Amino acid sequence: KRRSKTSLIEKRNTAVSTAPTKTKMVANAKINCNLNVFVDLFYQLMNECKTDGKSVIEADNNTIAQIISFGFTDKSGNDISADTVRTILKPSRIEKRPKENTRLKIRIPE
Repeated sequence: KRRSKTSLIEKRNTAVSTAPTKTKMVANAKINCNLNVFVDLFYQLMNECKTDGKSVIEADNNTIAQIISFGFTDKSGNDISADTVRTILKPSRIEKRPKENTRLKIRIPE
């Protein structure tokens, strides 16, 4: 059965209206390094840095992606895509994170 053009538009508008919106409560903070370097800091705090046997930050990738995309702009002042952040945060996407020589390494004292 073929859908009418109107029903497709209505469905798209409904999907758009239920998506989270970016409400500005405070001004975004601007990061002055490459996005992958900045996101890698969160990756480390979620996956590599432990305190009392727990990750320093306990959150899923979607939550962190939303926090970064809603709270920060890139070094050019542009909005940050949550999808891009999610990709960098995936453990399997090592190539999207910074190389060892450009990585900002977090060390948590034991």
